[in-house]
Amino acid sequence: MRFATSVVGCLLLAAPAAAQRIRIATPLDQLVAAAQRDSNDAAAHYNLGMGYWSKGKYDEAERSFGTAILIEPRFATAHLALAYLPFARRAKLWNEVLYGRVPEEWRAAVETSDREYKRAMMADPMVDLRVMGAVEPGRDVGYTMSNEWIRYYDIVYQGFDDFRDGKYEEAFGRFQRLAHELNWDAHPDEATTTFLYFRSLAAAHTGRMPLAVEDMQHVLSRHEDAAKAHSDSMTYLPLRLNEFRYLTAFLQMQDKRYGPARELLLKVAEEDAGHFMAHVRLAEIFEASGAWEPAVEERQNAALINPEDASLLIEWGVTLGKAGRFADAEQRLLEAIQVQPRDTRAYYWLGIAQQQLGKGAEAKATFERFIALAPSRYERQIAGARQRITQLQ
Repeated sequence: MRFATSVVGCLLLAAPAAAQRIRIATPLDQLVAAAQRDSNDAAAHYNLGMGYWSKGKYDEAERSFGTAILIEPRFATAHLALAYLPFARRAKLWNEVLYGRVPEEWRAAVETSDREYKRAMMADPMVDLRVMGAVEPGRDVGYTMSNEWIRYYDIVYQGFDDFRDGKYEEAFGRFQRLAHELNWDAHPDEATTTFLYFRSLAAAHTGRMPLAVEDMQHVLSRHEDAAKAHSDSMTYLPLRLNEFRYLTAFLQMQDKRYGPARELLLKVAEEDAGHFMAHVRLAEIFEASGAWEPAVEERQNAALINPEDASLLIEWGVTLGKAGRFADAEQRLLEAIQVQPRDTRAYYWLGIAQQQLGKGAEAKATFERFIALAPSRYERQIAGARQRITQLQ
């Protein structure tokens, strides 16, 4: 028996009550010690932030996430954590946002949350979204009152819960079942925008790129038609037209549809001169075909738009090295170290550039500096640096 689309449309606006909590198995003191030991490791500071979150120490969590982003400005999971931290601080904020009833004193926090969500999705559209489950409303007790309501929740909502738990295969299967129940598989224009958005991401996470692209293109087309760009879900999405262009282009790239992706990214950059990630993706498209000089130009564009992001300088330097321009690569990587000396990736690539330039002594010193500062999780790069030092002796 199929559910009526209109009924689902209404119930997708329902707001179940209890939210999940962050649970971290590693004791907090061990996370503190790990962050102190690997003080240049953005991941260690992010993990510490999650540990503080699990203990309700939200100020400490915010500082740890901020440190992670200071080291690696495009650390997507840290941006996402900052996006959802206000909802942990105020349990009812989710419903207040959903229904447009945010108190004046919390509006700045919601605006910051929106910016951080966008930064996370622009930095990495495939970012792990499980932190959403800590603050988004869970299953209301009303959905456990009868077998019929249990079944209803299982079909309509459980896919979103599975997605937020990182169970992408299960989520995709449930989204497909919901589409079948409502005949959305035959009539995707009738599907809710948020359903299409999350099914697109679930498809992408499970390697179903053609469907991921198709669903995100439907979302994009609705936002191009402002009359169709309306809220239709229990899930709040602070994205706008240009962000959906970017996400569609990203998914097209994953499906190796580089031509359409390039056109969309050029539109993104045209509409928003500050969208440096559009230039990052354009550079990746050119690199995929070995077009190094256009790739270098796009890396330069990205770095000039956001000069405070050392990772953009690092990527510019790496691409210059791939283009055989090692002297230019050396200069960009030295600049990256000046901007952010705690992002140790710059030392590794600088050492390679100096080695290629025949600067043996400088390269050896740079590799030694990298080994001294690099996070322990950079095992492969540390081993590579040691091997290169041996070659230089």
